[in-house]
Amino acid sequence: MTAFAPATAPRVPDDTTLLAAARRGDPLGDAAAAVRGGHRQVVEALRSGTTPPEEATAALVQDLLARTAAVAPDVLTTGSRPHFTVPPAVHVLDVGAGALIRSYAPPEPATILVGTGQLVDDTERRLWDTARWLNQIAEPGGLRPGRDGLVATASVRLMHAGVRRQVTRTRPPGPGAPVHISQLDLLRTWTDFTVAAPRAASRLGQDLTEEEYATFLTFWRHVGTLLGIEPELLAGVRRRRDAVELDARIVSLTPPPNADSRRLTEIGLTTLAHAWSDISPLPRRVTVPVIHAIARTLQGPELSDALGIPRAPAHRLVPVVAAAARWRRNRLRRNPIAWERMIERNLETAAGMIPAAGA
Repeated sequence: MTAFAPATAPRVPDDTTLLAAARRGDPLGDAAAAVRGGHRQVVEALRSGTTPPEEATAALVQDLLARTAAVAPDVLTTGSRPHFTVPPAVHVLDVGAGALIRSYAPPEPATILVGTGQLVDDTERRLWDTARWLNQIAEPGGLRPGRDGLVATASVRLMHAGVRRQVTRTRPPGPGAPVHISQLDLLRTWTDFTVAAPRAASRLGQDLTEEEYATFLTFWRHVGTLLGIEPELLAGVRRRRDAVELDARIVSLTPPPNADSRRLTEIGLTTLAHAWSDISPLPRRVTVPVIHAIARTLQGPELSDALGIPRAPAHRLVPVVAAAARWRRNRLRRNPIAWERMIERNLETAAGMIPAAGA
């Protein structure tokens, strides 16, 4: 009788694996983006269920649909439910002042964004586009074929490929050097949404349980593969501690913020403060220092200083408000009926925000 060793469980990528990932891009996305009218072909095919005329765009659509068909059905229906345990108004902060601001820290992507001019010239629209995309993918069934979430995710993937293609033409990487918007960069963005945003929500009093976080990660592993991240890089990220370990490894391999990081942070926080004043009764003269205080709480003092986030007196009040929110949240959890009603209200609010965001 032959003895077989048990299969090795997937692990969080180590530093060697991550450094190798920095030298790989997204071949399927790059090939589709190189097709004239490729973005339009992919969008039309995903909406109509047809096959694009070009081989490269057809291959990308086939891959997206195959991954969607292979995932467990509950991932597409209830996998995003933990997202809606947090009020949409808080997501404006945990994503805006948490995930997006942290995404400006890596110097090379920040320089690319400043170089394109697009984020600097139209920051508010792009921040709302991100919020709209998150609502579209989190909406129950939003990642099914023909739905807005899957179409929008394909568009984000093609946008990354287009920027990678543009930057590579002007700044081609040397032999063996990291590629622009590499697999490592995509992973870093993934952890912005799966580690930085939930951690920011927790610092605002909106904690996820371990079970909720595991469900959240299962959903986001699927989103990651749709965005072009190699599945093997995400296979070992099953629990909170796995995600935190991956994030820490990526942060340790990331150079410190540069002047472009600080420029984007300043623009992003100002835009976020203006947007917050539009959805709250507070005037802009108040929302600006409040957003600075919240951002410093979410990013921590060291990264906040590196990103040039100003100190604000309201910083001391954020933990007090968060403690009150956490108390209310824990109390609500003890009433399952009230808890489910709260989730349904958040779903309805988020659904109403989808057409308005970025309008």
